[in-house]
Amino acid sequence: VYPELVSIDQEGFKSVNYAKITPILIEAIKEQQQMIMELREENSLLRWNNAATGQKLSATNKRLSTLETIINITSKK
Repeated sequence: VYPELVSIDQEGFKSVNYAKITPILIEAIKEQQQMIMELREENSLLRWNNAATGQKLSATNKRLSTLETIINITSKK
């Protein structure tokens, strides 16, 4: 990814300049942490929305059950 950080000596051995790669890695970690925070916030919002949708569904099911009971009672008369 960063070929300029790799050097080859006279014998052909390759080495990495870790002093120069450290700031790159630190910046990548910062970006990753930001992404993690954003995903956590999104996850929290989605969980909240899911819970709210579940409550609405439960209320709708109760209303449906009540209506079905009323219809059954009315149809038996």
